[in-house]
Amino acid sequence: MGCAWRSQLGKLTMATTPANITISATERYRSAELTTVNVGRDAQLVRPRCGGATRVMPRALVNLVTQCRQFDTLDNHARAACQRLRLPPEKVAEVRGKLAEFTAAGLLVPFNELRGQLAACVADAPPAIATVGFVTGNRPAMIERAVASFSENSRRYGRSNDFVVMDDSDVATAREQTRHALRRLAKQHGVTILYAGPEEKRRFADALLATGLPKEMVEFALFGAAYGISLCGANRNALSLHTAGDMISSVDDDVLSRVALSPKFQEGLTISTQSDPAEFWFYPNRETAVGGSTFVEKDPLAVHEQMLGRTLGGCAEVLGATELNLDKMNERFTASLKRGGGQVRVTMLGLLGDCAMTWPRWFLLSGPSGERLLQSEAAYRSTFVSREFLRVASVATINSGPMCMAYALGLDNRDLLPPFFPVGRNCDGVFGHTLQRCFADSYFGHFPHSIFHAPEDGRTFPAGSVQADAATRTLSELLLDCIRPCDFGPACFDDRKRLSILGEHLISMAALSPAEFKDFARTRSWQQTGQMLQAMEQRLRVAKESPSFWATDMKQYGLALRKAMITGDFGMPTELRNGRSAEEANVLTQQLFSQFGELLRVWPAMMDAARELRAKGVRLAQTVV
Repeated sequence: MGCAWRSQLGKLTMATTPANITISATERYRSAELTTVNVGRDAQLVRPRCGGATRVMPRALVNLVTQCRQFDTLDNHARAACQRLRLPPEKVAEVRGKLAEFTAAGLLVPFNELRGQLAACVADAPPAIATVGFVTGNRPAMIERAVASFSENSRRYGRSNDFVVMDDSDVATAREQTRHALRRLAKQHGVTILYAGPEEKRRFADALLATGLPKEMVEFALFGAAYGISLCGANRNALSLHTAGDMISSVDDDVLSRVALSPKFQEGLTISTQSDPAEFWFYPNRETAVGGSTFVEKDPLAVHEQMLGRTLGGCAEVLGATELNLDKMNERFTASLKRGGGQVRVTMLGLLGDCAMTWPRWFLLSGPSGERLLQSEAAYRSTFVSREFLRVASVATINSGPMCMAYALGLDNRDLLPPFFPVGRNCDGVFGHTLQRCFADSYFGHFPHSIFHAPEDGRTFPAGSVQADAATRTLSELLLDCIRPCDFGPACFDDRKRLSILGEHLISMAALSPAEFKDFARTRSWQQTGQMLQAMEQRLRVAKESPSFWATDMKQYGLALRKAMITGDFGMPTELRNGRSAEEANVLTQQLFSQFGELLRVWPAMMDAARELRAKGVRLAQTVV
């Protein structure tokens, strides 16, 4: 490579650095976002995506530019390039001169240019969180504990937010016990608590129908249907409609207002393309997890408010003074800045305690957390039983998603967010993917603070759960397979229009014949599973199949996946097979996808109607008295 580069070094002659452009010795630079096209064996067409001249360059010189992935001085980039290419030290000045030419040509961008773009997009601070909303069902003791914890937090920090409980309990006695507990808490803590069960939701549904909204969509959004699977997404939609126009925090009923820091806590802000900035720490039991964590006196709502509703520039102003990392700030972010700033619409705290995951298969592919997972066979084995862990970012991070877990979210619900898929597990994952795909200028904020997820039912993973997972294909996984390929066109950045386009896309998928849809589902499932198998094999190669206990499990899981892939029903959602044939599950899946597609189209109007009803004093949840 070094010889090839030396042979190309003098072949590219750009204009000398213009007089009005200063190449600073102390400024840090990195590669711009580039469009590259091969135009020969050793040549590529290159153009900065942010605008600039198009050039044909030797491939070796293009590689020199693209290897400058992180911000650093040109001197350091030149030294690193010479070491990488095994060039003698006397070539450093020559390489540095070539990098200066690239900078003048816009192929390398200065850190302060991006910082300046962020600084130009700082808006007024958003209002405080107005509501802490809880979703619950058939767990009166849990919701009482959660509301008490967060109401005490608001008292301690002098907050004036109210509390809303959305209850999808299907047992009347559980609903009455919940209402009774909330009345007691409201009186004891002197706070406003609102409640909505089936009766309150039905009254609000009637109010929505009176505005002209289609009945089927109101029913689907708020009640799902009797499919025998979770309706948590419908409950979350009720919270969204009740709080239309507000900044809110959405909390699960088994979460407590206790905040712990990341073991690798850093001040500052990172803007990143990484889909999930969290790392994992694994514990054999709850006691060890709590004992090994650093709890701090911190208002979790104030943590959310550091980014929630703020522009990218506003977040940088609040959090980036200590350290601002823009190494992975890509074209999506810079395009948002050009359109007016971009905004963090969803914020996530880390999770300490029960992992809230159905299957532990992701631990096999745990990436940078793998060393902690594999430190001993005993620790590794306990991870696939205990469910107790910590997942948290090490530094405040803004990304475009789509990773989203809704145990403790901040939601900027002042304008429009997507609906949740009303039925099945992982409605929050579908929400995250929909936001990423349809809201081009909306972002997620992650914090190096975790919150305590503490269900009291002693959950563990069942024996053999990893292998059993191989034959499982969930409704949400298949839905995400349908969402990902949707094409919005090159110039559509309107959130509502993109929701409508995605809705039409899902409706057209669902309009296939049952045989065509089943074939589509199976093919997409094959593709996703094939990608997972390739990733597993790559991990095994890189790790040289060590340690052996992990490598053996990886191989066995791979075999189980391959076996599942050749069964006739692979791809059909497992949770819809309860008491149904494969054909019935297939038809029901199509029906659900069509309904969700239509809901995406209607949802903006439904949220508008909720805001208008609120202005008239009509709200979904009612104050407990």
